Amino acid sequence: MKKILFSFATLFLGALTFVSCSNDDDIQPADPITISNGAFVVCEGNLGSKIPGSVSYLDYRTGFVANNTFLQVNGRVLGGTVNHALIYGSKIYFVSTDDNTIEVTDRNLRSIKQVKTTDLLGKKKGINPRHLVADGGRIYFTTYGKCLAAIDTVAFSLKDSIQVGDHPEGFTVANGKVLVANSYYGTGKGTISIVDFARHTSVEKKVEGIYNPQDMYVVGNDIYVLDWGKYGDASQNYAQIEAGLKQVVAKNGKDVAETVVANATQATLYRQQFYTINAPYGAGKVAYGVYQVATKKTTALNIAVDSPKSIAVDPQTGNLFITSYTMQGGWPAYSKPGYLQMYSATGKKLNRYNVGVGPSTILFNTEVH
Repeated sequence: MKKILFSFATLFLGALTFVSCSNDDDIQPADPITISNGAFVVCEGNLGSKIPGSVSYLDYRTGFVANNTFLQVNGRVLGGTVNHALIYGSKIYFVSTDDNTIEVTDRNLRSIKQVKTTDLLGKKKGINPRHLVADGGRIYFTTYGKCLAAIDTVAFSLKDSIQVGDHPEGFTVANGKVLVANSYYGTGKGTISIVDFARHTSVEKKVEGIYNPQDMYVVGNDIYVLDWGKYGDASQNYAQIEAGLKQVVAKNGKDVAETVVANATQATLYRQQFYTINAPYGAGKVAYGVYQVATKKTTALNIAVDSPKSIAVDPQTGNLFITSYTMQGGWPAYSKPGYLQMYSATGKKLNRYNVGVGPSTILFNTEVH
């Protein structure tokens, strides 16, 4: 792995064909999504309290939420610290960080395969899988073993792997390359890796103004980073500072990050607009907003949630979903069941649902008719 100055402008020079699998039934159909049937809320659980991860399901038709659905279907728990999940084709993929496992199920949550990342990559590289992205008939994932790897969606066998930076988290695929957020575990030394699997290269880049990157987004030719910033010293009560949604731009011959939404700690991209939660540690008040990429303007949303955990937008209805911890004695109850709140696109509250412990990821059960 090279750690050198590497302009992000080269990311979009040429359209390389990303890896594909012509006989894979799981490649997403070209037709637009027309129906949303419900939402899966993936709950990470709580490691300290020995509470395993779980899945809650909201059925739009009935308005009812079923909790612990994976356990009910399979007769066993999902795993510890279910950090991320995604739906791709007919399958759902869950990352259990504590168990070094990617759990594969159908959309009814029936288990198909448990993929041990330490078996695929070895104990050092495969430890603590974190995030998933699907592209071209493959499932890509990061691990805390400084690794980005890919499996196919039929045999779930290892197709490729490459070294990236320290403690990688979220990532995205664009123009045949992968942009990886290397968090460096909150030390303020975060970087971004640019991976080209076609050429099997990985370039690690330090971008001025990026400290603790958590996720990557590409809108057109523009690159955005969700950065958790850094923490102040004792005199600042260890407050989280310089967090935000940031755009990578070229200035004076180098790449720098410009903040477009200050203090953003969670974000979801929907139709060229970012819905954000601005809740840095030590903040007196949580703020919510919508940042329009085209106009570069943010509209505030009048939303009240106790202790927000995750955010997502239904791709068909446009409704906004936010999960939260419940409160106990004025503090988030990390080992108690949380809840899901549903809003219209303009921030009008529509409903609230009780879900599992640590609701960390929201997936939408969509289909094409």
